[in-house]
Amino acid sequence: MITVTKKEENNEDNIKKIIKKWYKKKSRPYFKDKIKEHFYIIEDHSKYNFKYKDLKFRLQDNKSTWGSVNCKIPSINLTWQFIMLPEKMLDYLIIHELNHYASPRKRNNMHSIKFEKNMDKFLPEHKDISKEIIDRYIYVFEF
Repeated sequence: MITVTKKEENNEDNIKKIIKKWYKKKSRPYFKDKIKEHFYIIEDHSKYNFKYKDLKFRLQDNKSTWGSVNCKIPSINLTWQFIMLPEKMLDYLIIHELNHYASPRKRNNMHSIKFEKNMDKFLPEHKDISKEIIDRYIYVFEF
């Protein structure tokens, strides 16, 4: 539960900050559980040899990218606003990002054919989910 008391400094911007902080705090364990649930993508399909406990995780406040990974560290960065979307969309985001460990990008920073084939295997409806995020839920990232 979020409680905002009536004070001078509780203008719209401050209330947004309070809500963001609450969402990030409450969503962190859920995101971590979801990453753990889909970690098999790395364990079974990746050339990178690391365990779930080695993966660093960060929630970001980003309006242009939904998530990112760093193959050298290893780490995964996810946009916290996804917690406001249906679960299948959060699964899409995490599977998409973990798939980068299983099929690294090409030099031109585009997804490889292997990446697309893996997405088809890990989440057959990924194209529909991505389109739905763009068509129906993009407003969430304005928060």
